Amino acid sequence: MSAFVTGGSRGIGLALVQAILRENPGSRVVAAARTVSEPLEALKAQYSNRLLVVNLDLTEEASIQDATQATEDFCQGSLQLLVHNAGLMHPSGRGENSITRLDMNSFNKVMATNVVGPALLTKALYPRLKSAGQKEPSKVVAVGAGVASISGNQAGGWYSYRTSKTAMNVLQSHFALTL
Repeated sequence: MSAFVTGGSRGIGLALVQAILRENPGSRVVAAARTVSEPLEALKAQYSNRLLVVNLDLTEEASIQDATQATEDFCQGSLQLLVHNAGLMHPSGRGENSITRLDMNSFNKVMATNVVGPALLTKALYPRLKSAGQKEPSKVVAVGAGVASISGNQAGGWYSYRTSKTAMNVLQSHFALTL
């Protein structure tokens, strides 16, 4: 099995990388992140031939292409699992707790990181996800957030993050129909 995990340097992404390596002997995992953490470096030392660490900035199309090209040989032409885990709540780290805090650049950065970048990464990896000869269909998974709920939102705020996570849910439903 080969897997590609975005946001693989810390938190949920790092835990997913660790679990895939531990639970699937012989698996090969690509951990993609904007910056590489010490725990990921330690994991790389432990699983040197099964873990590839690549730099990836989902807001840069060239970075997406570079990361996918760097993984081609490592994944041996096929990919069974793509996990969209990387995410950005807000460039300020606080989100918009008032409509007066909305601004174009921040909103666009959140959407690019949480929706557009993952869509373009899926496109770039699509040939490997649809590789001939795979026994099972490949899976594309996105780590969600409860704040993406339209009916469950009783607090408002976090406009760009909530919108991006809801958009990612819609994107995933479209992928499920066409991939």
